[in-house]
Amino acid sequence: EYGSYKTMRTLLKWENKWKKHRTAPSFSFSRSNNDYHFINNAFGDPNEWFLDRRINADYVHADFHFPYIFSFKKGEFLSSIWWKKTHMGLPSSIKTPQIPENERWSDHTLRYTTQVNILLDRLLIKPAIFFERMNIFYTHKQLNLQSNTETFRYAFRLDANFSWKSNIKTHFTFYDEYVQASSNNYLDKVKDNYAFLKSSIMFHLYRKWNVEIWNHFFLHYWLVPGFKVLFYASDNLHLLAGVAKNIHRPTLNDRYWYPGGNLDLKEEEFWTADVHGTYSFTIYQIQMKYQSSWFYYLAKNWIMWLPDTLSSLWKPQNILRVHGKGTDQSIEAALHSSDYILRMFVLTTLQWVKNKQKELIYNPRTKLTLIGELTIKKFFSISWSTIYVGKRFTNLDNTRYMPYYILHDLKFSLYLQKIKAYLPSIHLMCNNVLNTNYQSIAWFPMPRRLFLIQLTWFK
Repeated sequence: EYGSYKTMRTLLKWENKWKKHRTAPSFSFSRSNNDYHFINNAFGDPNEWFLDRRINADYVHADFHFPYIFSFKKGEFLSSIWWKKTHMGLPSSIKTPQIPENERWSDHTLRYTTQVNILLDRLLIKPAIFFERMNIFYTHKQLNLQSNTETFRYAFRLDANFSWKSNIKTHFTFYDEYVQASSNNYLDKVKDNYAFLKSSIMFHLYRKWNVEIWNHFFLHYWLVPGFKVLFYASDNLHLLAGVAKNIHRPTLNDRYWYPGGNLDLKEEEFWTADVHGTYSFTIYQIQMKYQSSWFYYLAKNWIMWLPDTLSSLWKPQNILRVHGKGTDQSIEAALHSSDYILRMFVLTTLQWVKNKQKELIYNPRTKLTLIGELTIKKFFSISWSTIYVGKRFTNLDNTRYMPYYILHDLKFSLYLQKIKAYLPSIHLMCNNVLNTNYQSIAWFPMPRRLFLIQLTWFK
């Protein structure tokens, strides 16, 4: 195994306030090159993993964002323009030797948003409009594929909040979206409309209970309810429980993506239930916070992209019945003084997502995150994080899997003295400190040891 990974990123941001006007234009640019050759470390039938070398590729990204806010007596006006350009080379996703410059992707996006917030006594109204134009160009030499897709998206959203009394609040959301897409691979233009209405009411009872009930109204689904209850048992103990139904429509990519789109996809329907608790306490001046979450969901017609067994191209399919359950457990400890802050954080996730007693692909049963951070105020900070991701199956029969991996990251920040009105700082980062060889998805190598240097200059 050999090669290198190089990346460069620049961010320029200017914040300005003049009377009732505020702007914060920003521009960012990044470029990465990865010429690693690696050995496949997936497990399973050796005859199905005959390809042992892949080459990752390059990535170029630039975006410009210009937000504007104007405040007036009864509210504010918000406007935003966002432009993005991305061009990247992708590692080949079929079982043949990779050809240089084989698979390319580029997209060009322009997005505009306007929103007005108006406060009328106890009523807050927030109408918003949204426009997006996106061009995507995709080529694949080995499969002789070429796709040029143009998408226009228009949306209107209206939010209204009304306080009946100090302990009763209602909320309404109306959303209507129209999408039109055209491509050299489509026979005709694709048109789609998506709209829903959500209404909710929240009660604040006896200073200890918050109860919220809501329902979504869709064109073909008039009853999509949900509720949650928040109980403030004490200043240190908070409990939350909820149940909800959700509907997820197939996206345009799910239906029309070339190659792989599936016009026969059905809408997802799933129920979720979760319980969450937070307990804060202090031991010898160490502030502690323990959080525990338990969840369960049952899905019908789950939409999942799966690799084709012959070409390894990914295609979306409906999985008739999926049920999942799991838990998140975390504990955080922080020691504060006038000169320093010492913080430790541990999070572990256990989950089981199954279909017909088989686990779904790329869903690890176990995840573990450890973070330690020391900050010397106005001088420097140093942090270390460790992430463990367990075994993930790569096919629905659970006969092939990716092994677990452990990653370690290190970050050091130095805060320099103020120069006129500016606060400069230097950040040194090393990701994947131990140079671990791993893949998140089969055949797609992830970067090895990576050094980053960042200079920030804020006013």
